[in-house]
Amino acid sequence: MRHVLLRSQAEQTYSWLGRSWMEEGLVLKTFASFQQERQLLAYNTTKRFAQDPHGVLALYGPFGVGKTHLLAAIANQMCLAGKACLFASAVTLFDAIQDRMQHKEDYHELLKRAIHTPVLLLDDLDKPKPSDFREATLYQIINKRVSAERPLAISSNCMPHELDRVIGEGARSRLMMALEPVSMAGTDYRLERSA
Repeated sequence: MRHVLLRSQAEQTYSWLGRSWMEEGLVLKTFASFQQERQLLAYNTTKRFAQDPHGVLALYGPFGVGKTHLLAAIANQMCLAGKACLFASAVTLFDAIQDRMQHKEDYHELLKRAIHTPVLLLDDLDKPKPSDFREATLYQIINKRVSAERPLAISSNCMPHELDRVIGEGARSRLMMALEPVSMAGTDYRLERSA
């Protein structure tokens, strides 16, 4: 019975934008499968966040250093503990919103879930193409989460103070209020694996 509940929790964590937007491989990304020696500070910080989420955790650094893996590991650890959280790539979030708009469906339920879930994990926050709509949407999510002291974990290739071009100055200012930035450096492990 517990196994079924855990699977259901994990599915909700990754499929809340719609089943077609789910990245199924993320359920395999755990702290145990992460090469912690490559990113010891990030590993320890994210593990601590998974046990006691608070504030805004920001993982930043180049491609392929493990940011997505660690965000998914937080989500999977929380699912194992029976704690609710939602995971999404920022690009996928806006693709799902755009899809609903094109089909003349309401997308506000997605925003409400992003705002009110106990813990939100947004991967690749700097990847959506900048627009007024995207900036306003991210401002709304970030502002309401930070104001309500709901934990948020993000990843990006740029440093948090450089996120203005995507999320705007107002949202960036709010992120900085409760920010725990974690720089991740190193070589792209994906390129190592393909060599």
